[in-house]
Amino acid sequence: MREMSNRLAKTWLLAVSLLLLLSLPGCMSVRLIGEYDETIDQGITAVQQQAEMHYAMMKADPLSPTDETFYAQTAASLAVLHTRATALPKYDLIAKQIELLQSSFEDQHQLDKITKRPVPRQLFAPAQSAMEVSVGAILRLELGLKRGEQP
Repeated sequence: MREMSNRLAKTWLLAVSLLLLLSLPGCMSVRLIGEYDETIDQGITAVQQQAEMHYAMMKADPLSPTDETFYAQTAASLAVLHTRATALPKYDLIAKQIELLQSSFEDQHQLDKITKRPVPRQLFAPAQSAMEVSVGAILRLELGLKRGEQP
């Protein structure tokens, strides 16, 4: 009888140990991306707002010259956000997305400088769409991090 209760106790101990061992990986998580950063979230949103205003002004006045101030402000804002992203741990993906957005605005600036006036309304539609996609990707990641989701 004693041998049977000993065997039952060992089996029960083994089962509990196995359950604890199996639940351990659920407690430990590996983060492949950094934590949510409010500054990058708000900064990217501000860049999008400035860009949307720029596109609206270009559509409203196709004769307006290249807005060098817009491009300088956008470049500066994105440079600051990129520096912040590279300084944050595990923010390589967002830093790369900001680089792509910077490149997109640089290309758009060059196109704007060489385009004769009046600017055709449809000229900036692809640039606006690309900007919205890039900004959307960055914001989806940031908002997912804010909610605690893993990408």
